[in-house]
Amino acid sequence: MLYFIIGSFGYAGSGYTEVVEADSIETAEELARQLAIECAESYGFQQDFEEFGTYDEVGYLCDDEESGYSETGTLDYEAVPYNEEEHEGMY
Repeated sequence: MLYFIIGSFGYAGSGYTEVVEADSIETAEELARQLAIECAESYGFQQDFEEFGTYDEVGYLCDDEESGYSETGTLDYEAVPYNEEEHEGMY
């Protein structure tokens, strides 16, 4: 089945949309989450469970690692069944 996925990590211009094929909505949501992580990493953000207590928070580490994270964001992602009329041209 085709799913429309959308996501970002809370940083301006970091959003993405894509149509994917998956066996279930859960599989599509996991793919959407993975793409959100890859998107965040492409901007230099990283996951740090020890710092944030969750894997859905990301941060941009300052050049001076002792200063900590200068910016943070939250992974935001969603998967819905693809509807050609509704989603055409959005990806």
